[in-house]
Amino acid sequence: MMYNNRGQYVQTWQTEMQKACFTSPLFCCLAIWCSPCVSYQNRVEALHGDMRFYTCCQGLLPCSGRMKEESCPEACLCLEVCCCFPNSVLATRYLLQDEMQLQNTKCDNCLFNTMVALQGLACVCYIASFIEPGLRDTAALVDTIADMVYCSVCACMQTQHRDQIKFRNENQQCICPAMATGNPMLAPPVAVMQKNPGMTFQYPQINHQTGEAQGIPHPQTQYPAQSQYPPRY
Repeated sequence: MMYNNRGQYVQTWQTEMQKACFTSPLFCCLAIWCSPCVSYQNRVEALHGDMRFYTCCQGLLPCSGRMKEESCPEACLCLEVCCCFPNSVLATRYLLQDEMQLQNTKCDNCLFNTMVALQGLACVCYIASFIEPGLRDTAALVDTIADMVYCSVCACMQTQHRDQIKFRNENQQCICPAMATGNPMLAPPVAVMQKNPGMTFQYPQINHQTGEAQGIPHPQTQYPAQSQYPPRY
């Protein structure tokens, strides 16, 4: 799971992650018991319902845009949320953060770090249990706690995304002005994105007549010169 807190942004989420389960308890419960379905719906709504903008994990992975997603984006998104669930949630989060220039709170980052640390501790405990069989029960307990924290944090995160999408739909002015003439849905080229994921890019235009809206061009096309994706600090 790749993570970047978008610390260069200045806006804040409408709902803090720690309070998400209290502001929308029913949706949070749904996000716990049917996580892939919620991830699917959040992505569709984050894309304003236009699946022509969809690429696998929205440019988060090197395979994004190279999986023929444009031929059947709905099926590809189903596979993404089922097979790459953590990345599917993070991709939606980055999409919203880039569109509205949202930064994480310190509490958000603390929850992320705690979740990752517990997963790492569970792995270490299982490795230790191979050396000392008496640690197997301890390893199983730590693993259970790590899984519970993971499910809880993901549910709260998805609830936070849902609340932010509702706010955006009701307040279009919250979309970053610099994105208004570009396309906030398209990922920059993967090579550029991986070189410095902390940058903010001017996105290329979409051709709504032809439906060309992929973050990665077709094999017969070439990327524009890198100077056409100038970073803005």
